[in-house]
Order: sequence, then structure tokens, then C-alpha cells
Amino acid sequence: MDKSKTEAKPSDAKRQYHSREFKIEAMRQLEEGKISGTQLALMPGVKRSIIYRGKKELAMHGPDVSFSGKGKTRTNEQTEIQRLKRQLAEVTEGRDIHKKSGIVLCAGTVVRYAFVRAHQQPFRVARLRRALQVSRSGYYEWLPCEPCAIQQEDVELLAAIEQTHRAYRQAYGAEKTWRALNASGVACGKHRVARLRRQAGIEALRKQRFRRLEKHSLLGPAPNRLERRFTVHCPNKVWVGDITVVSTRTGWLYLAVLLDLYSRSVVGWSMSDKRDRSLVIQALLMAMTKRKPQPGLMHHSDRGAQYSSTEYRAMLTGNGITISMSAKGDPYDNAVAESFFSNLKNKLTHHQVFHNREHARLAIFNYIEVFYNRQRIHQGLGYRTPAQVEAAVP
Repeated sequence: MDKSKTEAKPSDAKRQYHSREFKIEAMRQLEEGKISGTQLALMPGVKRSIIYRGKKELAMHGPDVSFSGKGKTRTNEQTEIQRLKRQLAEVTEGRDIHKKSGIVLCAGTVVRYAFVRAHQQPFRVARLRRALQVSRSGYYEWLPCEPCAIQQEDVELLAAIEQTHRAYRQAYGAEKTWRALNASGVACGKHRVARLRRQAGIEALRKQRFRRLEKHSLLGPAPNRLERRFTVHCPNKVWVGDITVVSTRTGWLYLAVLLDLYSRSVVGWSMSDKRDRSLVIQALLMAMTKRKPQPGLMHHSDRGAQYSSTEYRAMLTGNGITISMSAKGDPYDNAVAESFFSNLKNKLTHHQVFHNREHARLAIFNYIEVFYNRQRIHQGLGYRTPAQVEAAVP
């Protein structure tokens, strides 16, 4: 038998792979002259081109980075850049998923399964499952079952419900949402809309419930000592107070005022997003600081919890102020304060849309301090302004 045919040539042998340690050690011995390039080239799987390329790589990157594996050698900076790119891609993908899946995050499991299936082309299934809190086993168990037409319609209808919910400022309940959908050409049932809203956690904005003061912090009503005697002959004899509410696009703004019956001037006011006793206390403190009344002043208001609070009434009695309250449910007993708020609404708040509470604060401040106290004439004051009446006091 011919020997040349039985012995495999080095080029015919299976390709040899050498470890990173082998390569570094071989290059080191070659550099130190302990082995020649010819001797190294005789080893299985080592070619002269590999030797020269290895020397160049070791010289450029050093032993810590060289021969890191298949492909091009990366520096530490390049490795970090690649890691950051992957991290950025994951964050971007997660953000895009949440943008698209906002309407189904609170929906039923089947709806979320259908969403993952419908969006698996641009996104990775694993990322979709994590974002929607869908288990891997549950999703793949459901996957062979094609979603029925009703389930697919639920996904589409839920998207329309969410869009209608936003378009009408989250003010519609199930029935109004159903009517709005029908009016826009979306055929659906009222109970189906209610079910999908309930599953997705969609609710209309509700009127804020006011926290009532505890009974132990309230005192019984004071008698009506004013008895509708709204004409007085000197300042700081009778102050009347009341509270109203102004609507803004960001919520309610509450206004408390104190008026002097002598000049009809607003001597104290306060605005807040909460209707509590601090609202009326701040108005009283402003009036006390501005007018510094002597003992004998009468304070008249309705029987509201803010004016009946222990803290507020203690401030009044502590400053020698007599307390008077209207009869239950009788607004005429506090007609002057009611008239002030009626004019405020007719001349200001009913004709403006306040974008936020700060917008309303500025407009109300302007109305009270610039217009009402200093510019608006009163028939009951002989067509004079409150400021003119105050200035005429000796």
C-alpha cells in the first residue's frame, strides 16, 4: 500500500483550535527568541499568517485583551460601548412596549396574550411577556389556540373605549361611553362596554369627597345676634364671612372672605385647594392684621363646620369678638356675603375658563383688591366705593 495515500497531510487533518493561554505563551517565547517562527509553524493548526497576526495583536492590545475569542478583538472601551448599546436598546424597547400596551395592562389574561401575539414582530416575545406580566408557560399553552373573533373584537373595542375615555376628559361612565361609541359608528353593547371598562380598571373621575370635621372638634351653633341688621354706622362693628368654590381645569379653588358691613369692604380673604378650617383662619388673620379691631366686634357667618370648629371660635372669643350665626338653612341671614359671591360669579368666574388654580387666584385677587374694594361703586353706599367710604371716616 502506498504510504503517501495512507498518511493524512497536515492540511487534511481536522482543524486545530488552540487556547488563549497557548497563543499568549507561544507569542511570548517567539518574542524572547526561545522558539523560531519556523518551529512554531510546524505545530498542527499553526500557519505563518496566524503567527504574524498574533504578534501584531499582542503588540497592539497586550496580553489582557488579545485572543479574547472568535472575531475581532475588542478593547475594554469597545466592550463597554456594546454593553451600553444593548442596554439602551432594551430600555427603548420597553418604553415602546408600554406606550402601545397602556390600554391592556389592566385587562384580562386572554387580552394580554392576544396583544403579545399581535406585536411579536417588532418586539421580542420575552420583553412583551415581562412588560405585561404574562408567564411563559401560560402564554405558550394558550398560543396554539387561535383567538376567537370575540376576543379579537374585545381588544379592538377596548382601544376605542380608552380613546373615548381620554377624549371626554375621563368624565364618562359606562353608559355615556357606550353612547359616544355608537354615535361615532362603533357598534357594541352597553354591558360589553361596562365589562371591558371594569376589567381594564377604567373609571370616570368622581367628585371629591369632603372630609368632615370630627364631631368632637365642633361646637354647637351660636345664636343669630345680627338678625339681618345689615346697616351699621362705623367700621369694625360687624364682619360677615362666607365660603365659595371656583372651578378650574386642575380642580376646585375655595375662597373665604370677611366683609365689613359699614363699607362693604373685603377686609380679609383666603384661597386654598382644601375646604378646611385653615381656610377661614387665614382670612380672619388677614382681617385682624389689617384692621386691628377693638373688643366689641361681631362676627357673623353660617353654621358651616369651618366656622363651628373649636379652633376658629377660640380665636374669635380670645380677641373679644362676639359670635353670631345664621339660622339653619337660611341664606338671607347672611345676605351681604351671599350678594358679594353672586356678583363675583356674575362678573368674573362665570365668564372665564381658568386653566389652573394659579390663574384663578390671580383673577380673584385682581377682582377683590383692585376692582371691588377700590373701583366698584355701591348703590347702598351712595354710589361710592368701599375705599371712598373708608377714607371718609374721621
